[in-house]
Amino acid sequence: MQTSSSTVILLMNRMSESETQGVRQWFEASRFEAREAFDIFQAIEEISDFTNSHRPDVILLAVESMTEDFPLISRIAGLASDVTTIPLMVLSKSTNEVGNNDYLVGSLRQMAAKLDQIFPDSLNFRAAA
Repeated sequence: MQTSSSTVILLMNRMSESETQGVRQWFEASRFEAREAFDIFQAIEEISDFTNSHRPDVILLAVESMTEDFPLISRIAGLASDVTTIPLMVLSKSTNEVGNNDYLVGSLRQMAAKLDQIFPDSLNFRAAA
């Protein structure tokens, strides 16, 4: 069963529009359900919306500056989650961009590998009517 703790928030650099567009296209073609959020509050709302029967696997969140925005986003995500933490991933070419071990920093290929671990293909099924 998928819970709110299994939805991952993926932070992308808004300044690199061609790269973020590539990420969007990759998710459209992938088996993962992804939605975009305008800010961390909308992302948390997507995760915690109990009226949706199925939560997205990934919330894509474009930020202006990883180093400036990440601490606040991390703090808000931590406060918003009651018991479990909301997993955060940072899409970056630099592995020390934000300097913390509480989240995964990496390329799209590394993100895809981690998402495959979090959401095994065997769990990605739908009931037929």
